[in-house]
Amino acid sequence: MRGHLLLPARTIPVPKSISPEAQALLAAAVAHSRAEPMPSHESAPEVWRGLIEQYDSMILSMFAGWEGVRDLDTRAEVIAAVRVYVIAHPSAIDDACYLDVHGGGLISGGGGSADLCSRLPHAAGSSLSGGPR
Repeated sequence: MRGHLLLPARTIPVPKSISPEAQALLAAAVAHSRAEPMPSHESAPEVWRGLIEQYDSMILSMFAGWEGVRDLDTRAEVIAAVRVYVIAHPSAIDDACYLDVHGGGLISGGGGSADLCSRLPHAAGSSLSGGPR
């Protein structure tokens, strides 16, 4: 195969070069990973909705102890037929926005986990917000 590298399946340990907190988060993600194959594209919509609910639940459970992410006021809106989560941060700049478009939103990272993930930059002390200019 030209331009591709085929690697056999193997076990890769959580790296020791990252913080204990990052190690714990990565280990939790691995523990929640999906072992069975994805449903066929011909599967019934209910099968896909069930998978989406499983992923959403898994992501929410990974952040269960992160109380700082709950302190922001968010609201769901529909813009151009797309559901988005808007953060109302107390020190947000009125004429600026941060747009987070992520992959996987059709299967994972939607619903309640999208709302939660929209809060993460702020909970981590990001400078995405600021005072008046």
